[in-house]
Amino acid sequence: MPDREGYSKGCRRFWRWLVLVSLLLSGCGQVISREPPTATPIPTVPQPTVGLVVPRLRPTATPGPATPSPIASPSPTPTPVIHVVQAGETLISISLQYGVSVEAIQAANGILNPQTLQIGQKLIIPMGDEVAEGSPGLLLPTPTPAPVLVENVAFYRTPVGSLWCLGEVVNPGEEPLENVELRITLHDPAGAVLAEGRAFAALDLIPPGGRSPFGLLFNVPPDSYDRYLVTPLRAEVVAEGTVFYTPLTVAEVEAGPSGPLFEVRGQVVNETPTAMTQVTVVVTTYNAAGQVTGFRQARLPDELPPGGRLPFALSLIPQEAQPVEYTVVAEGRPLQP
Repeated sequence: MPDREGYSKGCRRFWRWLVLVSLLLSGCGQVISREPPTATPIPTVPQPTVGLVVPRLRPTATPGPATPSPIASPSPTPTPVIHVVQAGETLISISLQYGVSVEAIQAANGILNPQTLQIGQKLIIPMGDEVAEGSPGLLLPTPTPAPVLVENVAFYRTPVGSLWCLGEVVNPGEEPLENVELRITLHDPAGAVLAEGRAFAALDLIPPGGRSPFGLLFNVPPDSYDRYLVTPLRAEVVAEGTVFYTPLTVAEVEAGPSGPLFEVRGQVVNETPTAMTQVTVVVTTYNAAGQVTGFRQARLPDELPPGGRLPFALSLIPQEAQPVEYTVVAEGRPLQP
C-alpha cells in the first residue's frame, strides 16, 4: 500500500511538472507584437503665392518663329536730342534753346502746324542743322547713350507680309533712364543693311533694374535676311531733381485669353504724395523662350490723386497664340502745382 501511494504521488508530481513545463514552453514560443508606431506627419512649408504680375499659363504647341542671330552692338555714337514740350513753350523758344531752325524741327517731326504743339510731346532735335537766326550760338548737345541691355528680341511675319521686331531694353545701371531710342537694322550674309528703322521704348522712364518693351514694324521687309542689329541711339540718365515720370504701383491684376485676345485688368495706385497725370500702363507678353510676343501701351484719361486708384482694362493680340508670361507696369507724370 505505501508503495502504491508513493507511486501515485510520484505520478501526480510528474504530471504537474509536465503541465508546468508545457505552459512555460508555450509562453516562450508566443510571438508578442507591438502596435506599429504612428508616423508623425512632416509639416509642409507653404509655398509663396505667385503674383499675378507674372503668372504662368499653359504654353501652346505653336513653335516660336526663327529669329536670326544678332550682330555685336558697336560703341554708342552721338545722337539727336529728344525734347519734351513744357507748358508755355513754342517752336521758336525751343529752336533758340538748341540753336537750330524752326523749319528743321518741323521737318524732323512732321509738324505742319506749329499751333498743334502739345505739352508732353516729344520732339526730335536734329543734329548738324544750321544755327537759327538770332540764336545765342548754343552748341547742339550730342550726348552718348547710357549703357542699356537689349533682350528677348524676336521677329514675326504678319499675314500681310510685314515684319514685326519686338524686344526689351533693360536698365542695368543705378540711375533711372529716359528717352530710350533704338535703331534696328536687318543685314544680309555680307553685313550689308537691307532695312532699318527706329523705335522708342514704351516706357518714358526705366528705373534701375527695370525693363521696357519696344517694337518696330517693317512694312516692306526684305524677303530674307541673315542677321539683325539693335543699337541704342539714345538713353539719358535722369538729372537729379528733374523728374518727368514716376513709376506707379499696379494692383488687383487679372489676366487671361479671350479668343484671339489677351485681356488684362487691374488698378493703378498712386502711393506718392503728388498727384499724377498722363498715367500710362504697359502690358508685355512672352512665349516659353522668354521672347516678347506683344505689348500694349495705353494712357488713362483721368488724373490720379495721392492715394487714389485708377482702373484699367487692356487687350492685345500677341504674335503667338497664347502667352506663357506677362508683365504689367505703370508710370505717371507728377502734376505741377
